Amino acid sequence: MNLIMGYNVSVFAAVMERPDTDHPKECANILPNRYRYLLERVSHHAELRKSLALLVYDEDDKDKVMWKAINNFLFKHPVGKRLHILEMPLFVKSIITPGVQVADLMAGVVRHFYEKNLDKESPKDAFEKWISELYSIVHKLSYNYVNERHTTNYGIFTLPKNTY
Repeated sequence: MNLIMGYNVSVFAAVMERPDTDHPKECANILPNRYRYLLERVSHHAELRKSLALLVYDEDDKDKVMWKAINNFLFKHPVGKRLHILEMPLFVKSIITPGVQVADLMAGVVRHFYEKNLDKESPKDAFEKWISELYSIVHKLSYNYVNERHTTNYGIFTLPKNTY
């Protein structure tokens, strides 16, 4: 994780409360809020760099079916049309794409950090202390900014279960 600090990496993550059902209802044509919020943050970062962001998904991921919802959002939604994101996501195999493996690693750290309630409680054992240390590295790679609605978009943000 310390090596990642030497690269020009930015981290954005949506931390979601566990839903009451195993499979929350989602429409294949409509992009869920968690993705919309992440895309806003990624777009802002790309805009600051005067570039376009490229979305890269793990080919084995169930979110591969999201391509239609992503395209609908980027081409048809007023917010999506303004984003600095290439309209064509890439689907790659994580086993041969180190960048996706690093993203999975960081996502795992964020997940463990919040599942162990380390955002609210001090670490109780060596594992939790290690997760907290790793999370502090991931958190340093994220940033918050004030959006056009004059509210703060947090790089790592939480979503209550009633929002999806």
